[in-house]
Amino acid sequence: MIQWEAHEHMSNRLPQRKFFTKLDLFVLLIALSVITGVVLTIKLVFQKDTYITVDLIASGGEWWWGTPPPYYWNTDPLKKGAIEYDVLRKPLVEILEVTKFDNDVRKVVWMKARIKVLKNIRANSYTFKQQSVAIGKTIIIAPNNISIVANVVGIEGIEQENRKETRIITVKKYKMRQWEADLLEVGDVMKDDKGEILAEVLEKKVEPTEFVTTTWLGEPLLKRDPLWKDVTLKLRILVTVQDNSDYFNFYQFIQAGEAIHIQLSKYILDIQILRVESE
Repeated sequence: MIQWEAHEHMSNRLPQRKFFTKLDLFVLLIALSVITGVVLTIKLVFQKDTYITVDLIASGGEWWWGTPPPYYWNTDPLKKGAIEYDVLRKPLVEILEVTKFDNDVRKVVWMKARIKVLKNIRANSYTFKQQSVAIGKTIIIAPNNISIVANVVGIEGIEQENRKETRIITVKKYKMRQWEADLLEVGDVMKDDKGEILAEVLEKKVEPTEFVTTTWLGEPLLKRDPLWKDVTLKLRILVTVQDNSDYFNFYQFIQAGEAIHIQLSKYILDIQILRVESE
């Protein structure tokens, strides 16, 4: 009896082993982390890269912000063949085509680029650097180590009916100094960096500026001021036609009553459209 009680007392003092100790959990977590890292590394190294071609316009942010294009010094290194690489020295972005034109001290830049993406098969969608790739979205690219916010305006496989046509527009600039009117010359043009003519002055008419005064009886009287000039211009412009609407330089809507910004070689025109005609 005494021996049995002593044996029971000693068994109660023996440590009870838990199913998982803290050390076991720590080792398990380390093993899982290593396995996960190996799987991700193998997937990263051996998975087939997916590339798509997109049309991009460099901007200062989302298109609905109305932010201006980037400055010229931030766009000059954007050239055909410029590449951005990932950590494995694989191309993330490759510029296939570039078109630029001046907008004051800034540059409007259109690019066709080949980008490396991850494809979601179920959703039939793409992501680039954890950013959704869709028309209207922005992505950040850095070819030639130049960081640019770019609006996605086209994706391969998504058909867009865009075509280029010419329009003849009549515009009028009111109350100009004579030296300003002299800078507006027939034959002056706006070109992109490839030499394509985007706008050309076809005709020019200069008149003294009209103003309204009154007689000594208070009756309205139309007069002309010889110190100021009104200039009427007829221009040929290259537009993009989409859904029966015309757009100049990607974003300027062409219609009578709308204002237009045209950077000629000698003068920058911010002017209202009086008439639009097909050539």
